[in-house]
Amino acid sequence: MNYFRIGILIPAFCCTTLGLSAQSPRAYEQAATAAFEVHDYYAAFRYFGKVLEIEPKRTDIMVRYADAARLYGAFRDAEAHYEAALNSDNSAAVKYHAALYGLAMVKKSLGKYDEAIQLFERYAARPDSDPDLAKKAAAEIAECEWAMEKITNPDRLAELTPLDAAFNTGDSEMGIFQRGDTMYYSALHQVEWGDKHVPARPIFQVMMAWPGQAPRPADFNQPKKHTALPAIADDGKIMVVPFGEYISETEIVCQLYISLKNNGVWSVPAPLPNSVNVPEYTQTQPHIASRADGYYDLYYVSDAPGGQGGKDIWRVQFSATGNFGKPENLRSLNTKADEATPFFDEGAQTLYFSSTGYQNLGGYDIYKVKLENDEWKTVKHLPSPLNSSYNDLYYVAQSPTSALLTSNRIGAAAQGEESCCYDLFSVTYKPLNLNLSAYETETETPLNQVVFSLLPKEEDARTKYSDDKNDVQFPIVREQQYVVLASKDGYFPDTANVSSLNLEPHKTELAAKLHLKPMQVDLAVKVFNQFSKEPLFGVDVFLYEKSGNVKDERNTGDTNNESGLKADYRSGYVIIAKKSGFAPDTVEVSAAEMSKPGTKVIKNLFLTPASLYGLLPLAIYFDNDVPPRAPA
Repeated sequence: MNYFRIGILIPAFCCTTLGLSAQSPRAYEQAATAAFEVHDYYAAFRYFGKVLEIEPKRTDIMVRYADAARLYGAFRDAEAHYEAALNSDNSAAVKYHAALYGLAMVKKSLGKYDEAIQLFERYAARPDSDPDLAKKAAAEIAECEWAMEKITNPDRLAELTPLDAAFNTGDSEMGIFQRGDTMYYSALHQVEWGDKHVPARPIFQVMMAWPGQAPRPADFNQPKKHTALPAIADDGKIMVVPFGEYISETEIVCQLYISLKNNGVWSVPAPLPNSVNVPEYTQTQPHIASRADGYYDLYYVSDAPGGQGGKDIWRVQFSATGNFGKPENLRSLNTKADEATPFFDEGAQTLYFSSTGYQNLGGYDIYKVKLENDEWKTVKHLPSPLNSSYNDLYYVAQSPTSALLTSNRIGAAAQGEESCCYDLFSVTYKPLNLNLSAYETETETPLNQVVFSLLPKEEDARTKYSDDKNDVQFPIVREQQYVVLASKDGYFPDTANVSSLNLEPHKTELAAKLHLKPMQVDLAVKVFNQFSKEPLFGVDVFLYEKSGNVKDERNTGDTNNESGLKADYRSGYVIIAKKSGFAPDTVEVSAAEMSKPGTKVIKNLFLTPASLYGLLPLAIYFDNDVPPRAPA
């Protein structure tokens, strides 16, 4: 829906009144034809409509009215009149068969992809179809099939909301960003600027808004020029702003100007050098990104020579004093069609832009691409509801959980035709749920009383305690990488990497299992004959907690005098060894001895033969018993 040769993305102005009144059908038709030829589709739409009011049966005017409505963006009007023309009589369906292609394009723009596919197939199958359009129809069929798959897989965490009426009027508002407490956006309003054209043409102005105050025009707006959305560096010291002029009834060309802030005052805007502002071509939609080396990158859109075709994204490095390097065309990203509205998210090192040259749901769609080691990776399409079958532009990432964008989708606050004008939308991303659980390494036994930590830390608490459960849940955001840590007293901690990069749009939760290995100290008991010092076999060994409960019990077996015991890290115990025909022996293991994981504690016990049992004292003790004898 390129109403003008857009140095700025300018939609039709919804409320323009036309200069002809009470004219004959021929006069309206001539005015409509002249307007259509100079791409003034809104005027053509209105004038053809006047003809139909007087001569409602004219099938040829129905088709031309529908063509103008489609190119202007009044898709429902276009749909109704294409269908009326094609259904009027059989001869019309033959004579105006190209209307099939136009109606198919309208159905696609309305998101009626299945109907669009049928119409494209009907057109391509006709022997009298235009070969070039038939080839395009085949590509459009593939794109509609792709779009149908995409809309069934939306981002279930993204919520799109129009900004309130203070920002969105019945006219067009496009592009919005915030610096400090100030919001900047563009508005195409009907203002008095001395235009001699009939009807008077609207111009863009930049609007500024502060909390609790109504938006007002910016001081740097040019009184007789388009002033489009500026770019302001994050440090607030540099502004680049496009100024545009009509060079014909509908054509506009823009150039970029720079202003520096000194002592809180912006300097008079000065044009960028001709290496950027290529004469007779348009340069617009600037965005400034700070570089690590202290310089800046200016991203902008231009139709200057040296590109891939249409309007391309360019980048040029410049200094804080306004010295510019050589512009670079981002050839790996640009297509033969149009690219628009670049925004570089410095934290995520990701460029967001809109394009008509990639597979899309209709019109301009929003895409993103990662910059790694100064190399652009794969371009990715943003899912619905961020993209729609209408034009979606000016995506600005504010934080990992919020963004802003511009769209002319149905639901915008337009006066008049349903998709002629643009509105500003906020995007809120609900958090992903990250479910973490902990288990013992060898047995897969669920572990409770675990402390889970999530890094990097963000605004909310990033440490949680599982209490009597073995799992916790954290809210996280997309396009991030995390490290999770699980720790429990008596266990070695475990870590895991969790990535929310490149998730399918429908994904709303992730899970990770962590496994904790007990901080074991090997505790072994060797049993000997007290008098002969020979090893004793088949001895029952009991491990008692200090409370008196049995923790473990083993038998040394018939061929070994050593018994391993299952003991806890940093706990004290009492060990008793028993064998028929011998008096038992007892030894204490202190908590200090059990506090060095990875070591082995060996206790030797000596059993006295029963024949000598009455001659030797025996002490079995716990916390309140007499102090233990020294181990042998």
